[in-house]
Amino acid sequence: RKDTLAMLGMSVGLWTNQGRDRSGQIWLSACDAVQAPSPTAHLIGQAAPLARTHCSHKGTHGHVIVVGGNLGMQGAALLAARSALTHGAGIVHWLAPHLANGDAPTDLRLAPIQIMHHWPSTLRGNEVVVAGCGAGSMTESFWHEVLTRAPQLVLDADGLNAVAQSPALSDRLKQRQHRHQPTVITPHPPEPVNTPMLRPLG
Repeated sequence: RKDTLAMLGMSVGLWTNQGRDRSGQIWLSACDAVQAPSPTAHLIGQAAPLARTHCSHKGTHGHVIVVGGNLGMQGAALLAARSALTHGAGIVHWLAPHLANGDAPTDLRLAPIQIMHHWPSTLRGNEVVVAGCGAGSMTESFWHEVLTRAPQLVLDADGLNAVAQSPALSDRLKQRQHRHQPTVITPHPPEPVNTPMLRPLG
């Protein structure tokens, strides 16, 4: 005897061509026990197309440095890097100290993302740092450097965890506002946005 369990709804393939013969007894689970939470944020709409002059090149369209993607978690950093390229960044680096002794894994499509092995000694004001996606166990001193020196910062995932666990890093994050360093935090439900240390910077 064959049984098929359909989740949420019936697929047309269960009832057409050879599907009905091969499905056997069909069961439907509406998953009523799973209640999606009400949204607390909404998209603001698609960004306007970027206006670019003819006399320009990749160096004039912004530089993004993605910090994270430790071994076993490369996907998070690469997703952020590719998103930066898709949305118009001219140059995107992936800061990956763990790859200092070798090239990036061959199964990862990196081009045109460039690998950076060391935190840069200088940062210009128009550069953006995206830090925390798959960053794992970066040291507190490293996060102190990021929070202090990143001209513009998107703080995500393990970066939020690091700040939530350290009053010193929390204070450093708050100081960015007074230094007029734009900062965006991107928590999702499992991350510690409700701790007293992490509040929206406005």
